[in-house]
Amino acid sequence: MLEKTELKREVFLSMAKTFGLDINDPHIEELYAYVQKILPTLKRIEELDLTDMEPVMPLTPSPSPREGVKKSHIPDQRSSGP
Repeated sequence: MLEKTELKREVFLSMAKTFGLDINDPHIEELYAYVQKILPTLKRIEELDLTDMEPVMPLTPSPSPREGVKKSHIPDQRSSGP
């Protein structure tokens, strides 16, 4: 059974301020309630056993479409003026 996970309001406001949020914004209470609601689900992620998992790099840039194309095959982009 999951233990109760709670984020104290003062800690939440401190974190929000650190991340550049306006803690006087009327929506900050709505955000706090949302974070309180999803926190137990996020806590379960810590319980996953990832010992045998290799890290994934989903944001690794892919090669340029022109990479590997010989320069002589790239059309000349300069305009041929009079």
